Amino acid sequence: MIKKLVISLIIPLAVAFGMAYFIYKALLGTDVVKQDIKLEIVLDSFQESNFQFFLEDSVDFKAENSQTVKLYPDLKNHKIEFDILEMDKPGKIRLDPSVTSGIWQIKKIKLKGLYNDIEFTADSIIKHFVPNADVKTFELTKEKTIKLESSGNDAYIVSDFYLKDYLEILEEKPIINFLPFCFSLCCFFLLFYLLQQKMQTFSDVTFTTSHILLVSFIIIISLPFIWMNLFPIEQNIFTEKRVLKPKPAFDFIHINRFFNNYTNYFEDNLGFKKELSTINSYYKFKIFRTSSKPDRVIVGKESWLYSTEPEIAGDYQNLESFSEDNLKTIKQNLEEMVNAYQQHHIKFYTIILPTKSSIYPEHLPNFIDRLNKPTKLAQLSSYLKQFQSVNFIDITNDFINEKKSNDVFYQHDVHMNYRGGFVAYQKLITELQKSDSRIYPMKLGYYFKKLVHIPNADLSNILSLDYKLLNDEWYLEKGGSKSFKKIEPPKYETIPIQQKTVKTKNHNSKLPKAVIYRDSFFNLMMPYFSENFRECIYIWSYEMSDEIIQKEKPDFVILEITEATINRLLNDNPKWIKDASNK
Repeated sequence: MIKKLVISLIIPLAVAFGMAYFIYKALLGTDVVKQDIKLEIVLDSFQESNFQFFLEDSVDFKAENSQTVKLYPDLKNHKIEFDILEMDKPGKIRLDPSVTSGIWQIKKIKLKGLYNDIEFTADSIIKHFVPNADVKTFELTKEKTIKLESSGNDAYIVSDFYLKDYLEILEEKPIINFLPFCFSLCCFFLLFYLLQQKMQTFSDVTFTTSHILLVSFIIIISLPFIWMNLFPIEQNIFTEKRVLKPKPAFDFIHINRFFNNYTNYFEDNLGFKKELSTINSYYKFKIFRTSSKPDRVIVGKESWLYSTEPEIAGDYQNLESFSEDNLKTIKQNLEEMVNAYQQHHIKFYTIILPTKSSIYPEHLPNFIDRLNKPTKLAQLSSYLKQFQSVNFIDITNDFINEKKSNDVFYQHDVHMNYRGGFVAYQKLITELQKSDSRIYPMKLGYYFKKLVHIPNADLSNILSLDYKLLNDEWYLEKGGSKSFKKIEPPKYETIPIQQKTVKTKNHNSKLPKAVIYRDSFFNLMMPYFSENFRECIYIWSYEMSDEIIQKEKPDFVILEITEATINRLLNDNPKWIKDASNK
């Protein structure tokens, strides 16, 4: 009796409910359900024009945040619709009839949300939108419309509210979407009926171990898909260095693009992906001392990890060398930089930080053949010693000497540790002190060692072993209070910045000021370096700009790059450097 009840009722009921639920969830991701927030305008147009919508970002109204609709003469009650672009903090709304002179009658402006709409009729439009000086007329008519008359210049109206203030209302979703719910409910009854009819034939079947294994297998392979829908992966600051692919909305018009996007989403968000990857990597690491991703990370001796990505690790096998022409080109480029900054009474220095494989080649695995010859950094350093004018700093030998008593790189990370950062800082600041007596290097005795275990080692992150192979971080903390603090950084228009600019300010206003073009390696030097300057601007970019000189007027400019990116020094300097150098 129980067996018959389970087969004929409970199993069909459970399967039909599960299928109906997933059909409902799938429909929520299609264009059957509203997916985007839009701006709708109802108006009359009396002349041809290009009507524009701008959405303010955190800075200004920019062309890349605009959309344009072409309007024709004699349009009555015409609806135009704009997409609301995704941005962190959307600001004000600007409606712009472009440079056309003429008249438009605006009847309604509506923010169309996922469930709720916010509507501005003529009365509220006149209250909440402000015209600029090029608008000749902006008034409420007897017909309860807004007469907008443009002078033909850059006329526009701007909201007095910020879109971000309405996002909570606009992004609200209904508890149940009616159409998907009705469709999935019909599917539930249909599936339940069909399954019930089919399952009755199994009432007298004797189940064996094979049946149990088959059902178990189906459940196991289905669990990751079920899990990813019920419990989506949350973004983790330590384990993910990028944003996971979002679930795409189904689009009948661009169906091929949908399948490609869904594949990317599925690969990123598969249920138990992190756990399965960790198990695979952990046992390969522990038992076989190998990497689960040898194209990105290799396991060296004594469990040291090394990157194999050229843009991070550089030439870790030491296969390449600079030609004589390469060395001359780099020397010329560095001299141009020094001369260009000298025109503005600024001292320019270049510091190159060696890669992990150059300092710890002895921990590389035996199957890696690292050629026993000078590295490109060693070549360049030896060549440039002949020319004091280039202000070139190489700390390879300092690291090699220091590693005899202390590690200078993390075991499971591509970066140097804080001890390595202090060694690099001392070398750099000692060179800067030769040209400015106001600078005094910080002493190691000012700091005490503090052990911190943080799951932020980038190489173990790649292997999904972030909580198994930690950065045992001997952090150097200053005994007394720091003499500097972080302040709001400036914004620049002319250079591509990968990460947010950092600015520090020292309480000693008599110290010099420095601008540092850098990468992530300089993070380990910043706590010490900021002690020596009244202001430091740390710019995560290698693209130097004269805008920085005009705005900041520093005493020092430092270019920090790693050995992995040393070939950048072969690139031609920007035109402003060449022009300033030739003066």
